[in-house]
Amino acid sequence: VHLNAALAIDPNDPDALYWFVLMLLFAGRSTAAGPRMARLLAVDPLSPQNVPLQDFCAFMDGDLSLGVRAGKVWHERDPGNPIAHWVYGSGLARNRQVDEARTVFAELEARPDAGAFSRMSAMFLRALAGDRAGTFAAVTPDLVEAARGDWQYSWEVASAFALVGASDEALDWLQNAVTRGFINYRFLSLYDPMLAGLRDDERFRALMAEARTRHEHLRV
Repeated sequence: VHLNAALAIDPNDPDALYWFVLMLLFAGRSTAAGPRMARLLAVDPLSPQNVPLQDFCAFMDGDLSLGVRAGKVWHERDPGNPIAHWVYGSGLARNRQVDEARTVFAELEARPDAGAFSRMSAMFLRALAGDRAGTFAAVTPDLVEAARGDWQYSWEVASAFALVGASDEALDWLQNAVTRGFINYRFLSLYDPMLAGLRDDERFRALMAEARTRHEHLRV
């Protein structure tokens, strides 16, 4: 509603367009995102976060390999941005390029300016190593506070817990991600390799049914 209102005032507002596109991709509405993405790239083709959006769209539609390219391009264009750094590592991890992902996450964990992304990097370094206790310890109160209000961060925490077989914690965080707006049920239920260990769980199936219902009723 707020994004539509902002675009009604200025259809070429790059910030409103960018966040509208992201909302639609995480909702699994890439077709609806297409025209807004095209407008964004027409009015602001050079901002580092905009350049890889088409690859990220393909990633959210199931072409996981393009998630690596999206993250790499963004990180190369904006190396000081911890979000770009994180997206690159996350894409690598989801393409099972584990050694490369560990290198990226280790760099990010060591950055004093990275805030929650440093904490998430510490979490994923331990999850990728199968260190269950270390993963739990890495989800510190400040990371919990940062992640609970954000669908993407909640999904990442859920993914780390899923990697170490902590299904209850993973599903709690995934529920929060869905509640916050990550309703791209096809990506979650079919494509994300980090969630594979949850897919036989009845609670996961029920959550995906909830996400699908919300996806189908979303009006854009």
